[in-house]
Amino acid sequence: MFRRPLYRNIVFAFLIHIFIVVFSVGLLMAGTSHRLMIATFCVALIGYVGLGYAFLVPLKSAIGNLMSVSMVSLLGLCIGGYSQLFPSPMGYSWMLYLGYYVYAWGLSEAVPFTPRPVHMLWMTELPALFLWVGLQVRAWYGKRGAV
Repeated sequence: MFRRPLYRNIVFAFLIHIFIVVFSVGLLMAGTSHRLMIATFCVALIGYVGLGYAFLVPLKSAIGNLMSVSMVSLLGLCIGGYSQLFPSPMGYSWMLYLGYYVYAWGLSEAVPFTPRPVHMLWMTELPALFLWVGLQVRAWYGKRGAV
């Protein structure tokens, strides 16, 4: 289906992100306890590493691996920038950002900080970072097994 692993990783990174968002919504609908919200955040991060390891294909370099998964975070950064530049009266543009990072909303409810765009923009890097970690672990094990 995909001739180049780079394009495959971009598509699969988005699919992994969508899966984690849907799974996080399911967990957050189960209850609103602080422990469940923190657990949802932790499960999301572990999910990025595990699914990145299972479904992404290592490229020739660590930078190439990072670039192949960074589109998920780049889109989140664009959504966050849009919500900052074009605020809506009821905060609907910000709700779009929180929908893209729904597991972060749970963390903001469990830990005392305000989920405002300025405070939450650091979340944009987490999907790419943790997908990259999973991809790097897979690349490392591949090199280790080939020796």
